[in-house]
Amino acid sequence: MTDTLLPPPASLRLTVDLAALAANWRALDAMSGAARVGAAVKADCYGLGVDTCVPVLRDTGCETFFVAHWSEVHAVASHVPPAQIAVLHGPLSVTDCVYARSTGAVPVINSLEQAILWNAGGGGVFGDWGLGGPGSGNAELTARSMVNGAEFVPGASTVVYRYLDANTAD
Repeated sequence: MTDTLLPPPASLRLTVDLAALAANWRALDAMSGAARVGAAVKADCYGLGVDTCVPVLRDTGCETFFVAHWSEVHAVASHVPPAQIAVLHGPLSVTDCVYARSTGAVPVINSLEQAILWNAGGGGVFGDWGLGGPGSGNAELTARSMVNGAEFVPGASTVVYRYLDANTAD
């Protein structure tokens, strides 16, 4: 009989302070004023765990959750409606568009090519240009008011999120 050698127990452990996570969310939400705030939960909540962090953020009032890739949607959608999940890399293929439409997750449109790809499958695009309005940010998208015959219309089904940075703030 061969004895099975078991590995020693893990020597390192991480404890997530859930009360601090909730307090930090409330503080950031309060500082945002009237602006909508979302939580970046990509990469399994930066290694802290979607199952640990997303329920706390959701229960504290967060309504928008950002992931990097479509493969991350399923884990987050087990805690929040897919319509509250935005995928930062946007649709890179027809497969991504089909998955987005079937789940209801929101693609972040980052380029004219992505807008064309999204619209080719029947998506609508709404331009959320941030603080300065059209003409202040993404010149590639503002240069074209039409994409494959689909006009950028307020109230369309998909939101084009645009990152706000030091170059776009007044």
